Amino acid sequence: MARQKPGRGRPPEGPHGVKVSEYPRLMLRLDPRVKTALLDQAKDTNRAAWRIVQDALIRHLELDPRNMTRPKPKMTMPRPATRKVTR
Repeated sequence: MARQKPGRGRPPEGPHGVKVSEYPRLMLRLDPRVKTALLDQAKDTNRAAWRIVQDALIRHLELDPRNMTRPKPKMTMPRPATRKVTR
C-alpha cells in the first residue's frame, strides 16, 4: 500500500474541514481591557480568540430565556460542498 504524503500548509481549523478563511467576517470593537482579557484567555487555553468569542456567543444564544419558547437555533457549520473528481 502506497504511503500518502502529508498535506501541504496549515490544515483547516473549522468543523467539517471548512476553511476559516471562508467564514463570513465580523468586526467587533472591544474595550482595550476586554481585548487584553480575551487575548490572555486565548494564550492560557491555547485556543484562537475567535473560537472563544464564537463559543461564548453560541452559549449566550442557547441560554437566552427568550429562546426557551422557540426552537433553539442550529449552531453547526454547514458541510463544505463536495467536489467531483474528474479524470
